[in-house]
Order: sequence, then structure tokens, then C-alpha cells
Amino acid sequence: MTVERATRVVRADAARVRELLSRPLELPDWNPAFTHLTGPATAVQDHPYELVARGGLRGTFVYTMMLERRVDMRWEVPGLRETGTWMLEPVPGGTMVTHEFAQAGPLAVALRRAMRGVATLRLERLADVVETG
Repeated sequence: MTVERATRVVRADAARVRELLSRPLELPDWNPAFTHLTGPATAVQDHPYELVARGGLRGTFVYTMMLERRVDMRWEVPGLRETGTWMLEPVPGGTMVTHEFAQAGPLAVALRRAMRGVATLRLERLADVVETG
């Protein structure tokens, strides 16, 4: 199993960060794992979205928990299953965002090295979108 974790202060309030996390069709704009999602434009907990991941792998994406300061997600493609958490903590000047994910499956094992730093990359891209949008 691969586990990654990163924390960063984003210069936006927690509501704005959560809003971006709650727009599933825009996840491919900043999450390098995804190329396309199909489904409702606003997050619907436990609703399976159709997902196309890098490399053309098709699978599903689901919001498993939607709280004011926490958003949990799960996605699966053949050979890889990821569960991820986004924790939002208001701090002076913005929001401390912690992103953690765990991956399992044979593809996760094969990609273990390539996944190093991905939590940080996702946070950087999320911050870029939130802070400039």
C-alpha cells in the first residue's frame, strides 16, 4: 500500500477551498491523476461518477464524506484503488489544507515510486486554482 501526505497553507478561506473540492467535473483541471469525470457538476455524496484517469484507465470516483472541514474521496480503476482525505483548518491568512491518500492494488505497487510527492503536487495545483480564481 502506498500512503502519501502533505500540508500547506492556502491563501483562501476554508469555504472557498471546500467549494473547489466539491466541483467534481473540475478536478481534472488541477488533479494530475484525472483526465475526465462525468456526473453531476456539484458533489453528491455516495454517487458514483464515471472517471477517466491518466493512461485512459476507466473507473469510478465517489465522494464518501462531505463535511464542512473534511472531504473524503475514493476512486478506482483496474489495478488501483485510492482513498483520499482533504482536511481544512482555518488559520490566519487562509486555510491549512492537509491531503492524505492511500493506494492499493497491483498498479499502485508498480507506480509506488512515481507517486512520491503527488500529495504535494495536488496541494500546489489546488492552491494555484483557489488563489488565482
